[in-house]
Amino acid sequence: MKIKTMTLLIFAFTIFSCSDDDGERRSEPVSGSNLIAMPIPDGGNPINSPIEITQLMKIKDPSKVTVVVNLDHTFCGDLVVELVAPNGTATALVKRLGVASSGGFGSAANFSSANALSFNSKNETGIVFEGLVTSDVIAAGDYAPTGGGQDVVPQMAVVQPLEQFLANKDVSGQWKLRVQDHGNADIGTLVGWRLEFAAGALKE
Repeated sequence: MKIKTMTLLIFAFTIFSCSDDDGERRSEPVSGSNLIAMPIPDGGNPINSPIEITQLMKIKDPSKVTVVVNLDHTFCGDLVVELVAPNGTATALVKRLGVASSGGFGSAANFSSANALSFNSKNETGIVFEGLVTSDVIAAGDYAPTGGGQDVVPQMAVVQPLEQFLANKDVSGQWKLRVQDHGNADIGTLVGWRLEFAAGALKE
């Protein structure tokens, strides 16, 4: 009697999805803007311009987060511009350009709303203000946070790497741009700002 043998072949299939190397699902782009112009009063009283983000996610890749600011002001050494996260923590994007000590006046160059200032953790160069005079305007560009040290008023405004500030933060809630004018006479306006999370910036 012949015995028939059967061979059972088992195939394994791997299904690939659109995810990052660590298995996190890649997020779609998310952005928000506030284009309501707000006068910036003298004397250090802050204005706050809010943007609401509804996604229940965290920041996975800070290099894919960008803050774009449009300012008009006739003395950039007066201004402090801070990004405030939904949890209330803040980091300075601009802090009194050119002020080296608590009693300094800083740069007399101007901010122009036509020249957008873009901040991202990939940017290595700070805002260029050295050598500029009263009639000069800060150039549009991609910048790292720039400004005076911890002893420069206001001391609570800290210039730090954006990657350090943004990493793993919850994005859901109200983000704010907080602007203060710590000088006298020169005045200006926060014309608007935008917060951008590129594809892959966020994780669940």
